[in-house]
Formats: sequence, C-alpha cells, structure tokens
Amino acid sequence: MSKLEQALQELFPSNDPLDAPDFDPVAYINSQFPNEQSLSGIETVQAKLKEEYSNVTSEISQLIREQANLRDSAISELSNSKQTISELQDKILIMKKKAETSEEMVEEICQDIRSLDIAKKNLTKVVSSLKRLGMLTHGIDQLEGVSEKKQYRMAAALLNATTDLFSQFEDCKNSPSLVTLKKRRDHIASELRLQVLEDFREMENVAPEILAEACICADELGEETRADVCDFLCSHFLEPYIKLFQPGEMHAGFENVERRYAWLKRCLRDIKDNHLQNFPSHWGVLSLIAREFCELTKKHFIALLDKGETDTGGLVVALQKTMQFEQEMHKRFAAHVQQPKESEPVILDRALGDYDPYSYSQAPHKAAPTPKFIGVISICFNPYLSKFCEDEENKLTENVEQFLNEDNLTEGTVLPSSIRLFSSIRQTFNKCLSFTTGKILSELCEVFKRILQYYAEKLVQKLPKVDKPVKLAEGEEIMIAFIINTAEYCRNTIVEMETTIRAKLETQYDVEFYPEVNTFLELAGRGVQSLILGIDTKMEPHFVTMTKMNWLLEGVGDKSEYIVKLNEVVLGYSKNIATVLNEDYYVTFLNKLAEMINMKLVTSIYKCKRIGEFGAQQILLDCFELKQKFLTLQAKNSSFSGIVNRLFHKTEGLLKIISSPPERVQENYSSLIDNPNQQDFEKLLTIMGLKKSDHPWESLTKPAKKLFNF
Repeated sequence: MSKLEQALQELFPSNDPLDAPDFDPVAYINSQFPNEQSLSGIETVQAKLKEEYSNVTSEISQLIREQANLRDSAISELSNSKQTISELQDKILIMKKKAETSEEMVEEICQDIRSLDIAKKNLTKVVSSLKRLGMLTHGIDQLEGVSEKKQYRMAAALLNATTDLFSQFEDCKNSPSLVTLKKRRDHIASELRLQVLEDFREMENVAPEILAEACICADELGEETRADVCDFLCSHFLEPYIKLFQPGEMHAGFENVERRYAWLKRCLRDIKDNHLQNFPSHWGVLSLIAREFCELTKKHFIALLDKGETDTGGLVVALQKTMQFEQEMHKRFAAHVQQPKESEPVILDRALGDYDPYSYSQAPHKAAPTPKFIGVISICFNPYLSKFCEDEENKLTENVEQFLNEDNLTEGTVLPSSIRLFSSIRQTFNKCLSFTTGKILSELCEVFKRILQYYAEKLVQKLPKVDKPVKLAEGEEIMIAFIINTAEYCRNTIVEMETTIRAKLETQYDVEFYPEVNTFLELAGRGVQSLILGIDTKMEPHFVTMTKMNWLLEGVGDKSEYIVKLNEVVLGYSKNIATVLNEDYYVTFLNKLAEMINMKLVTSIYKCKRIGEFGAQQILLDCFELKQKFLTLQAKNSSFSGIVNRLFHKTEGLLKIISSPPERVQENYSSLIDNPNQQDFEKLLTIMGLKKSDHPWESLTKPAKKLFNF
C-alpha cells in the first residue's frame, strides 16, 4: 500500500470491499456466488453494480466541476494579494525616507548640544583649575609661614593639601607656573625637613607637644624623613649603651651579657614612661630601638669573638642568654602591630584662601614593619662554635678515662662507666640543643660517634688476646660478662639516642650511628669468644688426661675422674657467668660451649692409642654424665636441649661404632657417620686394633655428607 493510499484510507475510512487497496476480483465474485444456486441472482447483482458505478461516476464529475471553480477563485485572490503587497512596500519606502530625514535633524540638534556640553565642561574645568591654582598658591604661601613658626601640625596639613592639589594638575604639570610652584613647594619642604631633624637633635630642649607635631609633619614629608628621625632616636637613646659596653670598656665582656640585656629593658621602660607619647604608635619606636640595640650588640660580640679570649663555657652561656633575650624581644614585639590613631581634623579654609571648605585629618600611614629578632645576635656565634665541639670532645675523652678507672663490679650487670658516659653525652646534647639544632649539633654528633668508638676500643683492651691460649685470672670471666652486657646496653642506647637526635636535628642534616651499633655488636661477639677460649684453656688439661688413659678396660665402672673434673670446670664457670651475663648471650655462650666440647671430645677420641669395647662404653657413659650436667644449665629451654642432644649425638655415634663388634664396624660407620671419609675410617680402625685389609674402605655401603675430618 502506497503512502497516498494510506492517507486516503485514514481520511475516508470504508468497509466496502470494492474500496480496499488490495481488492481481489476473483475473491469478491466467489464471495457473491459461493455455489451454483446463487448464480440465479446474478442479474440482480449486476444491476446493483451498474447503479453504484453510475453514482460514483456522477460524484467524480461533480467534484471535477467544483475543483475548476475553486482554481479560478484562487487565481483571483492571489492577484489581489500581490497588488496589496506592492502598495505596502511603497508605503514602507516612504516611511523609511521620512525616518532618515528625522534622524539627520536629531543628529544636527545633538551635535549642537554636545558642543555646548563640552564647552560647559571646559569652562567648569578652567574655573576649577583657576580656583585650585589659587588655593595652591595660597597654600604654599601659608606653608612657608607656618614652617618658619614651627607650626608643624598645620604644616603637615598644608603639605598634604598641596600634594593633593598638585595631583589634580597632572595633565598640565609641565606648565611653567606649575613648575615654579612645585620647585618652591619642594624647597619649603626641604627646609622644613632640616628644621624637623634639627628639633629632634635638640629634643631635650624642645617642648614635647612640638615633638609630637613634628612627628606628624615627618610622616607627611615622606618615608625617608621618618626613617632619618627614627635613626636619630635610636642613636640618641642608645648612646649611653655604646659608652658602657663597646669593646674595650669595663663591661664589654661576655661575663656581663646579662647586664647588657637588663640595660635595654630599663631603657625601653624609661622611653615608654617618659617619651613614647610623643611618637606615633605606628612608628614602632621601641621595636626599632630594640632592633638597633641588637645590631650594635652583634658588632660588639664579633669584635670580642675575633680576639678569641673567651673560654667555650663562657661562650655557650652568653649564647644561651642571648637566645633567651631574642625570644623575649620576639614575644614582646612580633605579635604587637600598632595602628595609627585618628588625629583631630585641621580646618584649612582660610589657609587655602576661603575658596572651598577643606579640612585635613592625617591619613593612616603604613606601619613600620616588625623587626626580626630571632637569630639577629646569636648568628654571630656560629663561626666560633667549632671550638665548643673540640672542648666537649676533650671533656668526654677525659670522662671515658675517668669513668673506666672508677668502674666496679659490685652492682648491676653493666659497667657503670657506660651509664655515666651516656649521661655525659646527654648533658652535652641538651646543652647544644639549648642554642642550636643545625650545623653545630651535626658536628657534635660526629664527636659522639668518635667517643663511642673510643670507649669501645677501651673495652676491647680489657678483653684477653684471642691469638693465643686465653688464661683467665680468677673471676676475670665476670669482667668479660660485664663487658658483653655493656656492649648490648650501648647498642640499644645508641639506637634510642639516634632516634632522639634525628627528631631534633634540622632536616638538611643527617646522622647515622650504624657503624657504632655494629662496633658494639662485634664487641659483644668478641666477648663471648673470649669466654669460650677462657673455658677452653681450663678444660684442656682434663681432655689431655683422657687421651693418656688406658681404655682397654675389662668392664664399665663408675664415671671417670677426668669427667668429674671437667664437669666441675664447666658447671662452675657457666654458673658463675650466669649470675651476670645477659640471658640471650648466656644461651649463645652455652650453645658455642656445647659445640666446642663435642669437637674436643671427638678430637680426644682420635688422639687415644687404643680404645676397647668397654673403654668406648665407659667414655659413652662419661659423655652422658657430662651432657646431663650440661642440660641442667638451661633446664627449661627446650630449644637449648635439642641443640645439646643433637651435638652430643654425633659423639655418641662415634663411640657406638668403636664399641660395636668388628664384623659390624663398616655397617655402623655407614649408618651413624654423615659424610664419611677414608682417613677418619682408617684412624678409627687403628684405635679399635683392626686391620685395614679386613675392613676395606671400598666395602662401605652408604656415602653421605662428611661429619668428622681430622
């Protein structure tokens, strides 16, 4: 179905099958004549269709006639519309021409009005300029008069007014008359400036109210004049200080540093009580005097420091007092910003020639910036503080010697010298912290590192030499245990100290105590080694006795004499150390001792000429006795028991091989000895009195890791 057919269907809906777009004639005929009997009515249907066809044809003809009539009417109306539009366009053109003519007339009128307006403005400007020029001329005349009479408040008002009036002639500032007036006004201001400065130089003889007005005038004369006045005030009030404390005077030394600062406080109090009301609050006169005092003091201190006559102690005290003073000045002035007070207005109508009502109130001037006090004086000490580090290093070195000489082992478990040393280091650190957290503190940390290394070297010297048999005097193992504990204490304390220093030290500096921590860790390890070598020397005679005994026994008896002596040495020595030695290091010592005892047992077994079956069983019994006694030293430590049992298991395995029948030697050696080798096996055969040919090495069945190789 086309779009046209769809549109027609929507506009003229019909249920007649003949109107359907998909009309099928065959289907329609079949619907009218469904069977042969219905054919009898064919003529009726045909007549009906003809009638309908006639009606439709008639309707179409009617519609065509109507459409023709409508077309003629539309053409007539279109022609009328075009004519109307043409007439309307003509009228619009006429109106446009009239509007343009009116606009030209209005433009001409406005042009005349603008010309008159500009003329009026120019005339007003000329009148105002003449009036201002008169005011300016009269004001400069008055300024000259009041300046000579020292009427500073009026002079300040006229300075302000003339400055304002000059600013209104910016467009014609190069006019000869204005240039002349400007030069005259500047000359008067220059003379007035000299006069104000002169009055301040003679301030002791000038009335306070005149000085107060002179300050207002100085503000109007500009920043340079105000700065000159302030400089003079600082010099004037600090002149007695220079006479009393400059280098070469009786009170110039660092021992009088507190007197310097007390003098300033009295000076500021006197100025506040007797003079401060004369000076504008926004000048900050007190803070300027305090800052100038600091600059003078710094120069004095540099001169004293260059002489190098002050000891470090006095230098540090002076620096601490100086930093405390700087903090006081900072707290007093930094957070206290003065704002200018409103002044009473000055009426200038007559002074400016009664041209216009004019009054002057001093405009708020920019307050003087708050001076910086922190570090102003103390910074001069920095180049000279390296001597502080040198002196402190010498003191700490002397302390190490003194503390070590005064050490005693009657109390505690660490050497008292270590506690006293760290106390001295802490005091030195706090002293330095009181005046700096920068470069000097960083250099002082290097001093601490050298002192700790020096102390460690001194402790090493107290340990026995390890390159030869170590023979310890009675109770010397206690001293070694103290040294081990001290090394551990130093190591832990250094770690804490490093954290504290890092928190205080300025970020651009760094400190690292790892080498010192490692030094004391090595010292503790060396101490444990000394204990092992010391007991080794004490045990050696008993192992020698073992190698010289006849082990071709006929039976197993009670424990041997050598093992009784050996137990006494091991238990006595270990228990004596246990009363002092750090628990962790004590376990380390016992582990190393167990390992060494087993190595010496194996070595001694191989040194024996002959060991029979019962001899091996006797030694095995002795080893069991020694092991049980040894385990009592750390009965509650399961890991320690495991290590000892594992170590003695190796020795016990060797003795079981020796006590085994000859025909099972090779089998037991393969199963009980890890990593066997031919040399050890043949030594074992010799000890047992067996021939190598009867027990060839090649017949061993289990190669594994070597355990013993002597």
